Formats: sequence, structure tokens, C-alpha cells
Amino acid sequence: MIDPLENRRESAMAARVLVSDDLSTEAVRILKDAGLEVDVKVGLKPDALEEIVGGYDALAVRSATKVNAKLLEKAVRLKVVGRAGGMAASGGRRITRRGCCR
Repeated sequence: MIDPLENRRESAMAARVLVSDDLSTEAVRILKDAGLEVDVKVGLKPDALEEIVGGYDALAVRSATKVNAKLLEKAVRLKVVGRAGGMAASGGRRITRRGCCR
């Protein structure tokens, strides 16, 4: 049976953000203050990151996390990738082709 409230419930849920590299506590606070659900998981190996990235709407990185085709394939919910310092090193074209904002 189709639940008519499902879409409303989904839109009412906070977007989930995975911070996979070191960001300042201020940056994390800003995300949380904006009503986002933020998980900080720094230092994950690529395989571990690929296992969990599918549960997130946004990914916040610096230079340690490599946003490659394999990671994007697993990131089924991903809508935004934010990178401190610019996107060239994080596969900016690949991210845009996938339909995510950068």
C-alpha cells in the first residue's frame, strides 16, 4: 500500500551531511545550526566511506577525501559536495556530470 504521507515525512527530515575530512568546529556548528543532521567521520578508508556514503544527502570534504567515480556510484542520495579550497582536486567535472551541485 502507498503511504500518502511518505513524501511529506521525507521532506520534513533534515538533510544528512557527512563530513569526511577535518573541518573547523565553527563550520560543523554552522551546518548544524542550519538544521542539518551532521556526522563527522574523519579518516575513513575509501572502502569504509563507500559503504556509508549512500545514506547522505551532502558530503563535506577537504583534500584528503577523493571524490571519484567509484564513490559517486555508491552515493545514491548525494545532492551536494562541498570542498573547502575548491573542487578541481575532487573531481568537479565528474560531480557535475552526476547531477550534484558543487
